[in-house]
Amino acid sequence: MKRVLFLLIIAPQILLGQSALNMIQSDLESGQISHEEYLVNRALAIYEPAKLAETYRDAALSEKPLKSGTMIAADLKRHWDRLSTADQNLLADYLTRPAFPYSVISPSGQFKIHYTLSGNEAVSATDVDPENGIPDYVDRVAESFDYVHDFETEVLGFAPPPTDLGNGGGDEFDVYIRDFTRIYGQTFYEGKVPGRENAYYGYTEIDNDYFGFSTSGLDGMRVTSAHEYFHAIHFGYKFKPNDNAFWEDEVFYYEISSTWMEEIVYDDVNDYYFYLYSFFRNIDLPFDTYDGSYEYGNCLFNHMLSRKYGNEIIVRVWEHMRSMPAIEAIDAALSEVGSNFDDALLEYAAWNYFTGSRSDTLQYYRESNEYPEVTYKRIVDFTEDSSIMGTMNQFSYAYYQVINSETGNGVAFIPVNRENNEGSTSSFTLELNRFTGQLFTEIEEGFNVRMTVDQLTRWDLLYVNDAENTGEYTVQKINPVDPSVLKMKDLIVGLGPNPFKPDSHDGFSLFYQLKEKSPVTITILDENGIEVRDFTFPVKNTGLNSFTWERSEYGQFPGGSGIYLIVIKADDKFDTAKLAVIR
Repeated sequence: MKRVLFLLIIAPQILLGQSALNMIQSDLESGQISHEEYLVNRALAIYEPAKLAETYRDAALSEKPLKSGTMIAADLKRHWDRLSTADQNLLADYLTRPAFPYSVISPSGQFKIHYTLSGNEAVSATDVDPENGIPDYVDRVAESFDYVHDFETEVLGFAPPPTDLGNGGGDEFDVYIRDFTRIYGQTFYEGKVPGRENAYYGYTEIDNDYFGFSTSGLDGMRVTSAHEYFHAIHFGYKFKPNDNAFWEDEVFYYEISSTWMEEIVYDDVNDYYFYLYSFFRNIDLPFDTYDGSYEYGNCLFNHMLSRKYGNEIIVRVWEHMRSMPAIEAIDAALSEVGSNFDDALLEYAAWNYFTGSRSDTLQYYRESNEYPEVTYKRIVDFTEDSSIMGTMNQFSYAYYQVINSETGNGVAFIPVNRENNEGSTSSFTLELNRFTGQLFTEIEEGFNVRMTVDQLTRWDLLYVNDAENTGEYTVQKINPVDPSVLKMKDLIVGLGPNPFKPDSHDGFSLFYQLKEKSPVTITILDENGIEVRDFTFPVKNTGLNSFTWERSEYGQFPGGSGIYLIVIKADDKFDTAKLAVIR
């Protein structure tokens, strides 16, 4: 693994989430462009951005190249008949096998490398290593694809891609060296494999020099060969170009997997680093987002799985992908090792917090010290009781930091929405309270939290204590609360300070709520159930009420150190809370 100084060369549009592809997607969703215009503009953005309308042109020309054009090309091909004749003529060359005059067979005999020595698509004619009548760049391409094939199929155990029935002039897998400026490479699905459901054969195209790419030269070529050859393997496992549900629910995982594969095959290149700033800045997007950027950084999910369970877990996911959608396949593979997708998503949210200055390369990602850090959705100074409210999409998580003004300790809260209904949103409220109370969790003295959600079974809350101060990280889970339970449940909503220190505190307060006016009795019992004090109030009003033990009114608290039970009764209702006393 080598260090990559990637912050300085990320395009600002990527950092701000305003890529040309995002702009085109937004205009489609808002009805400003038709679906046909959407298809053509996306293709021009990666093939000929200078021909785009001014609305998108500047963004497309200023961006770094996209990692892969595979899915954009596939989407264009499956809707080809919708395009006008003029648009088909404009884009036909990018969906057709090039007719290059030269080709060589790789040393293993697995690949045929096609190239030209003239025109814009030409490779450098340099031929010194070795001097064999074949351009050195072509030799390196052949060697790389041989290595990638052996690694992905022999070492990892993935099935090789299907044969293309001789369409490239033989049974070898065909690789065409072209001149790209906006994409690293692409793999085309060309035809359906006879006798196999949802399996396609195809070919790959890569750039002729990788000049001006985030990862330039031979390293750019190498990671592209790993990425795109894995797409060809994917097409043999499952590809459903005419199934809209497939495009909505599964394409994201193809790019997660191919980007993960780059690092597995060529660990020292790290081109995926260039997508992590955008990923960590927009980390609250749904897990299954496919937008031309997020899915590449989201390769970290596969890195987490392979770090925990070995690379075999990704092979198992793809075996299950043959017969089920991506997230179901992930869940099925994880069930074989005693886990599931819901638990993995929760763990993923925690792993993504431990990067940069918080990295732990032994417990989490091996290269997490090289990664950027998450962007907090909100930072709150906890000085008084308050709430954080938010709405999140399905399969998403976000990061909030709360700084206790009294101790200076920073706590990270990570709500995780595991809801799996496409396009659904769900809301939460994170209540921060100085006193303990009904279903609150104590983070530290004088700092308590309760999370209420509108869909109880699909949410979790993680918190990381001392996140920004000592470096001693503790990750814990808090169970969310259904707000309807709070309405039906009993009386107490707060108790504090807890623990109560009679020698230094003037008193403690009990807060409770009544649905209707009623008499109230408050009893304090010690650990043996013996009554310490008893208070009766003939009538208390509806709503929030309080009782305060004040030294000036009731004298010194009569008991010693220990756990005391506070019992409150109001008509036929009662509630209890524990009070810790320290002397």
